[in-house]
Amino acid sequence: MHPFIVEASTQGEVLKDCLNYYYSQGNESLEKLRKFFKEKSYKRIIFSGMGSSYYAPFTVAGYLTQNGIPSVVINAAELANNQLDLVQDDTLLVLVSQSGESAEVIDVINKVKNHANIVAVVNNRESILAKESDIQLFINAGYEEFISSKSYLNTVATLQIMSATLVGKNTPEFKETMYDIANWVQEYLSTAQENRKEVMSFIRNTSIFDFIGNGASAGSVFQAGLIFREGPKYATGSSLCAEYSHGWNLLTKEGSVVVIFDPLKLSNSSEEAMRKFVIENHGKVILITSGESEECDNILTIQHPKLSEELAPLVQIVPCTMLMGWLLEEINNDN
Repeated sequence: MHPFIVEASTQGEVLKDCLNYYYSQGNESLEKLRKFFKEKSYKRIIFSGMGSSYYAPFTVAGYLTQNGIPSVVINAAELANNQLDLVQDDTLLVLVSQSGESAEVIDVINKVKNHANIVAVVNNRESILAKESDIQLFINAGYEEFISSKSYLNTVATLQIMSATLVGKNTPEFKETMYDIANWVQEYLSTAQENRKEVMSFIRNTSIFDFIGNGASAGSVFQAGLIFREGPKYATGSSLCAEYSHGWNLLTKEGSVVVIFDPLKLSNSSEEAMRKFVIENHGKVILITSGESEECDNILTIQHPKLSEELAPLVQIVPCTMLMGWLLEEINNDN
């Protein structure tokens, strides 16, 4: 078994470690953040990071905006070089970095530290980001040797807990749902190998993977596209559904697979429209959803628990990490 698969198979356990932390001693950081946000009278949040740490905040930005805290996600290099004036006195800056040492994130810190408060979402407790921030939210992902799996999932979980705290919805029910998600992740990973043959047969002879979705699923879209490039080095595209229909879809044909993140599988949605488009153009669809499977040879459905759209990214990305690992393993075996 490829070492990445071994590492990624621990995602459920590590996610539970993260939850245990935030529902015990880590709760002090959450309470400090809640008071800090209120006392400073912040009106908006800017999230910033690079790579996986840039993608993760897309899972919560819309949720925060819809609940009265306007939030945007900006690439750290873009923020440091072109958008720094957006960081005003009424803006809380949340910098996300697994290592806490990304050059672009450090550049942002150096440019704002004298006039802005920083919340760090970070794994490395001894990093520059952890030391230079006002509040530290540790993701508790442990050591990670290979492509981001544990750290991405725990970053999303930490951001979800942070967001629920800020909008007053970190309730016992929310906590129970988060632990249910961790249990599902563990169970899925423990049995995923049973479905490997079916999944790998479905994607045989694929030349390109496209990943599409909307809203909070944007984080899953970008992260999945990245790891498929990093690991097995497939040509990938990542876009929102509407954007996909404006030219990114033109390579959809026999030999292409489009992974659609469709948490609720609603009728007359853009996700449904794109699903039909792909099939009509002889491509294949991997549908990651809480909805029912479809009787179609060109659609493979991977089902997850029914969750709100902002929480669905915690389960969406897990099948993608395993599929990427299987592809990586096959390529290594062939070589």
